[in-house]
Amino acid sequence: MIVTLNRTDITSVCGTFTYSGSLSQVARVLNMNILNNTFINKINIGSELVIKDNNIEIFQGYVWSIEVKTGEVAAKLIAFNPLIYLTKNICSKGVFNNVPIKNLISSVCDESGLVFDGILGVNNAVTINARGKSLYQVIRLALDELSKQTGKLYHVEYINRKLHIMTGGETASNVISYRRDTSIGTLLSKTYQDTLDTMVSKVLISDKQGKIVDSVSSENETKYGSVSVVTNDKEKAKNLLKAPKTSLTVSIISDFTYLSGRAVEVEVNGSKEHFLITGDTHNYSSTVHTATLTLERW
Repeated sequence: MIVTLNRTDITSVCGTFTYSGSLSQVARVLNMNILNNTFINKINIGSELVIKDNNIEIFQGYVWSIEVKTGEVAAKLIAFNPLIYLTKNICSKGVFNNVPIKNLISSVCDESGLVFDGILGVNNAVTINARGKSLYQVIRLALDELSKQTGKLYHVEYINRKLHIMTGGETASNVISYRRDTSIGTLLSKTYQDTLDTMVSKVLISDKQGKIVDSVSSENETKYGSVSVVTNDKEKAKNLLKAPKTSLTVSIISDFTYLSGRAVEVEVNGSKEHFLITGDTHNYSSTVHTATLTLERW
């Protein structure tokens, strides 16, 4: 692991760090401890921080804050990758009307100084009201509209110093399971949670005047009771039904392939089940790399 600050190698003064992200978090964040010596005075907010693992760049971003306490052995540093600027700027455009989504994303990136890599398997047209919205909100609304058209999940990432749109479900390389060794993917602990919080068992359909004229339900209404929403779009009513959510939190021996938006296989009671990583926190100390992953059934 090599850490550089403004192209200067600072690996020897770096302590533990956490590297985290989630589907709801735009920019990945790095929290790092730096030995509080005379070198700390050379670190300024806005400095470029780069981490490479086996010569592969896993983080490139900018120091956002520094905390130094008198008498403390280490200073605390927080850095974000450049996607943070998507949340800090308002889109100058009004409405994107029936615009191919690649063109829309490129236009938004131009306003933030980011470069879109153009890699996206489709180029459907979308219509988005961008007034008063942050650059990220515009991209997120466009991707949500694309999801409605394709039925797939899309996630914004920063790869090879470019904005990349990842299609949810790309699978991490190693199956997560209990093992007797410390190989990548070894399961250290797991916690299951089943919840009705996000369930929708009934969708009420209204006319243009708001009068309820029809409804659709799932078998979960009988099992768990009625939890309803209202729509005036009869064709999309069934898509609004949601089952109870099963989530799983695992702690594993990790590498940097276990990131939010990717799918993983978890061996449970001898069988493999597919989950989507919705949140990840990587902890690195010396040469020990573990991660805590939040998973949902995929």
